Amino acid sequence: MLSDKKLENISKIVRYNIIKQTYLKKSGHLGGALSCSDILVNIFNNYLFKDKNNKFILSKGHCALAVYSVLYQAKKLSKKKFYSFYIKTNNIILFIINFV
Repeated sequence: MLSDKKLENISKIVRYNIIKQTYLKKSGHLGGALSCSDILVNIFNNYLFKDKNNKFILSKGHCALAVYSVLYQAKKLSKKKFYSFYIKTNNIILFIINFV
């Protein structure tokens, strides 16, 4: 398991990326994503990344940016995909992430 200090440092980066993306896209659910970021950092870094048999389902879709930020910070999601997760065209907003 990662130390508390290491998890805290990862969480700072994840929260920074959440705030940056919300600002750049002028949209997002900042409070929801920030409120679960520490929990997600712990779950992903101490459990999901270490054992591929573990599964994760996010039922709180408004917080998807937190998951994307954790994956991006861990280099499981490319910069291009992370920065293109939110696309607005003709008043239709699309949240697109392709992990395959």
